[in-house]
Amino acid sequence: MIDLPDEKWTPQATVIGIGELGMRVLLKLSKKQREELNLCAIVANQTQLEGRENQFSATCVGAVCLMGQQSDFYQLIRKGAMFLIVADTSDVFSERAVSAITSSGQDMVSFALLMTADDNQEQNDYINQTRAIYMTSTVLRRQYQLQPGLFEDEFDVLAETALEIVTMPFHNLIGFDGADMQEAFSRLGKMTAVFGQGNTAEDTVDDLLLAAEKLGVDLRRCELAVFSMSGAPDRLSLYDVYETPGLLAKKVGRDMKVFGGEPLTLLSAPVDKSLGDKLKIFAVFCERNEEPCYSD
Repeated sequence: MIDLPDEKWTPQATVIGIGELGMRVLLKLSKKQREELNLCAIVANQTQLEGRENQFSATCVGAVCLMGQQSDFYQLIRKGAMFLIVADTSDVFSERAVSAITSSGQDMVSFALLMTADDNQEQNDYINQTRAIYMTSTVLRRQYQLQPGLFEDEFDVLAETALEIVTMPFHNLIGFDGADMQEAFSRLGKMTAVFGQGNTAEDTVDDLLLAAEKLGVDLRRCELAVFSMSGAPDRLSLYDVYETPGLLAKKVGRDMKVFGGEPLTLLSAPVDKSLGDKLKIFAVFCERNEEPCYSD
C-alpha cells in the first residue's frame, strides 16, 4: 500500500471562475474543504456575486483589464505554481475574459476547464488550439448520470475535475514536474476528462471504459494524457498505479507506448480517505484527428 505523509498540500494554485458557470463551480469548490485554494470570480455584473464576495480571494466585475500587472488577479497568479480557468465559452463575456487571460503571456502552468455549446464547430476549433479540457453540457450531464454516487450534479463534475487538476502537482505526481504537466495538457486535439470507480483495479478500469463510451470518447483515436488513481491509504498500491494504465490500454486493444503518446502519460496517486474500499480513476484523453490505430 502507499505510505505517504498525511498533510495538506501547499496553497499554490488559483482557480478563476468566469461568469455564471464559473461562479457555480467556485461555490462547489468552497464546500469541498479546500480553503488552501485561491478562488477568484470574474462576473459580468454585481448581481452574479449575490453578496458572496467574502468567499473569494479576489473578484472582478465587468470588462476591465484583467491581467494588468497591478491587478489582484495578476498578483495572485504570479504567487502560485499554476492557475486554472473555469468558464462557459459559449457565453460572450466569458469567452472574452478567457481570451484576455490566456493571451497575457503568462509563463506559469495554466489550463482551462471550459464548457462549450454542443456541436459548435467554431467553439471546437477554438478549444482545440488552446491548453484546455472542455466538456459540453451533454457530456457533463452524462458523466453525472453515470456516477451519481460520486457527483452531486453536472456542476460538481466540473468542480471535481478542477480539483483533480489543481491538486495533481501537490499530490504525488510520479516522476514529473510542472513542465511535464504543461506539455501533457498542450497536446493537439480534443481533450476530455473521464472518471471511473470500482472495488478493484479492473472494475475501476471497466467503469472508466463504460463512461468513456457513453461520453462519446473514441479511445481508438486517443492518447492517454493523464492517469490519476486515488484511494484510501490502505487501499491504494503503487503497483496498481503503475500497472493499471497498461491494463486500460490492453482492454482498449492498444499498445501502451502508442496509447500514452509523447510525452509519457502523467501518473498521479492522490490519497483519498473518503473513498473507503473503492478506487477512483481520473483520466484525460486527447483525441487526435487521425485514423484509428490498433496494436498488432
